Amino acid sequence: MPIYYFDFENGEEKSHDTTGDPLSDHHAARIEASRAIAEYANDVVVNDGPELAMDIRARDEQSRPILNVSIQFEASSL
Repeated sequence: MPIYYFDFENGEEKSHDTTGDPLSDHHAARIEASRAIAEYANDVVVNDGPELAMDIRARDEQSRPILNVSIQFEASSL
């Protein structure tokens, strides 16, 4: 099973994945990255964070980029 690596950046922090996750294919990597970014967004919203921006970049076993998932969110009172 191929190994996919997920790097993230949220404006304050960067993480370079050195462990990777075994997943069946690129589509499974897309689902995993989308799920991770949705969980991060939920944590920010639940904790009343005013904004977030995050990118998750997935790489294959040869370190070739295969996808980028990003989110930008801002909440303000009227």
